[in-house]
Amino acid sequence: MGQADGVILRLKDQGEYDQVLTLITKDGPLRGIAKGAKRSIRRFGGRIETLNRVTVEYTRKKEGSLAVLKESVLTEYFEHIPENLIALARCLYLGEFIEASQGEGEGMFNLYLGFLRRANAGKATEEIFRLTELKLLAYLGYCPSLSRCASCGESISGKARFSFSKGGSLCPRCQGKESLSAGRSHPEISLETIRALEKGLGLKDKVLDRLKFSKKSLLEAHEIFPAFIRYTLERDLKSLRFIEKIANYDLPGTDKKA
Repeated sequence: MGQADGVILRLKDQGEYDQVLTLITKDGPLRGIAKGAKRSIRRFGGRIETLNRVTVEYTRKKEGSLAVLKESVLTEYFEHIPENLIALARCLYLGEFIEASQGEGEGMFNLYLGFLRRANAGKATEEIFRLTELKLLAYLGYCPSLSRCASCGESISGKARFSFSKGGSLCPRCQGKESLSAGRSHPEISLETIRALEKGLGLKDKVLDRLKFSKKSLLEAHEIFPAFIRYTLERDLKSLRFIEKIANYDLPGTDKKA
């Protein structure tokens, strides 16, 4: 019998009474079937809902196979997240990113929990969202090179562009070598944005609220991180497409708190 502390990312009905759950846990994504979940309040507590934090007991025949969930206990209820469409979309997107990357570790799990708690309290600002993307990339080993050129290693001292293939900023000389074309494929990244991101990367998760970005930095981060995550995963995330459809989402800096 195994036990896991996790956040329910996805629910899918199977038959009349069963549900298949995907959970984000510190040991990586866990997928399991809760037999009789829709009718057994005693075993599943009636709180099997998306983004709830639960402790589950489960069995499975082998590692990686579909687990059979025996019971669950609600440990944290984020009741206000669904009230804010942007908050909901961002929470699902970050969870889907962790799932798609097969991310694991207590630090990554706690970072995700921290974002959910801020979102539930209406305090997950655009800055927090972007820094959470950056820190998740770092936990996965894909932290971009920001203040040094990802190609030659020289310090960035002026205008730079972000290369997805190189995994970071490129100095003007290396931009020329790569014959970069302007546009979304190699977005600009300013020294101001580089410094803000590096400062945020060095902050502990619980004090990320202290950092404020300019509108310019928010716009640059908005151009870079979703596309870099897409490039890194080599796939689209459904929840990102949902975010992109939300009205006015493409206007970072308008104080849209999740």
